[in-house]
Amino acid sequence: MVTATEFCIEPLLSRIERRFAPAAERHGLDFKVVQSTARIRSDPPLLAQILDHLVANAIAYTPRGRVLVGARRNGAALAIEVRDTGPGIRAWRGGAVAERSDLGLGLGLVVVERLASLLCHPMRIESRSGTGTRFALRVPLAGIAGVERYRRMLVVIDDEEQVLEGLRMLLEAWQFEVVAAPSEDEAIAELRRSGRQPAGIIADYRLAGGRTGTSAVTTIRGLYNAPIPSIIITGDATAGRLRESRGHGVVVLQKPVAASHLHNVLAQTLRNAG
Repeated sequence: MVTATEFCIEPLLSRIERRFAPAAERHGLDFKVVQSTARIRSDPPLLAQILDHLVANAIAYTPRGRVLVGARRNGAALAIEVRDTGPGIRAWRGGAVAERSDLGLGLGLVVVERLASLLCHPMRIESRSGTGTRFALRVPLAGIAGVERYRRMLVVIDDEEQVLEGLRMLLEAWQFEVVAAPSEDEAIAELRRSGRQPAGIIADYRLAGGRTGTSAVTTIRGLYNAPIPSIIITGDATAGRLRESRGHGVVVLQKPVAASHLHNVLAQTLRNAG
């Protein structure tokens, strides 16, 4: 479960310095952590797990030279970087990361990428064989509006309780207010109680009672007489179903949908709506 909060990154960086300095010294490495007083928004334990993986791997697989950990502001985000002078990483086509040199680091990087995707913290990897690697993780700054932070209300409709709760928590971690409901009728009732027009709708295509997410989108748009940006998530890939949804002016995503992909599509959909 993702629980995003606003916090100062300095204690996290200090913990990394205390935890990994002895290992770096044993390896004969120059280890430096550049402090920052920036406030960010993330899930502290999950972010710490990502950084621990990166720093531990950098130290373990750097035979000589240095490992540097630091952070710098980059627009509405803080770029947290881990640099080393190790053997480098071979990248597979499509961006999937292979092992580091021949030392079998693949599994650790898979964990890091999955956690970064879960948090929607884009991670950039730059590497040259034999000269070193740089990991840069973009984490939203606290109190700064950007793509990741809309402070808008979304409606989510899905009749599977676990899926509905997972989406609600994910969207709240991205700083949306969320009206989550298992049906069109319950969503409308919640919206009427709120007295607000939603900024967007996310709905599963197949709902209980033979109803559809497409129908729910049409009804909610009619309630406000507005073309509310909408996303339909479906496991039904038939051409007819896709045409039906897209014909109503909604974005269609097919299951399974990665959190990072949903985040990007949602941001673009809301941006296009102005």
